[in-house]
Amino acid sequence: MFTNEQRTDLLVTALEGGSNYWYWLDKEADYIVNKHRIDGNSYAENMIVALNSGEQIPFHDCESMDFLGFLTKESIESGEKLMQQKYNWHFANIVYEQWDCETADVWLQLCIMDEIVFG
Repeated sequence: MFTNEQRTDLLVTALEGGSNYWYWLDKEADYIVNKHRIDGNSYAENMIVALNSGEQIPFHDCESMDFLGFLTKESIESGEKLMQQKYNWHFANIVYEQWDCETADVWLQLCIMDEIVFG
């Protein structure tokens, strides 16, 4: 639903601020992202490259280290549809480029867990 640029911006905002209170990326996630590394790209930009290449990135709870789910290209599409259906004000914020770290956090949680679990 959203463009690659919007998804990258949302992921940067979620990883660097909106969601960093609940997620943990382990060595496996780092390996997957770094094997698609492009010099000059941020970690989130490289993660989008990996996802667009068909990779699945595992996310864990930063306190319990429990596995939460995979971020994939398909899970992003599913999460965005869910956001449009259940959280249309956040969806509209993205469409009209008026989103913030809360919206990015909601987006990432829906893309990984199909629901808002944290916050």
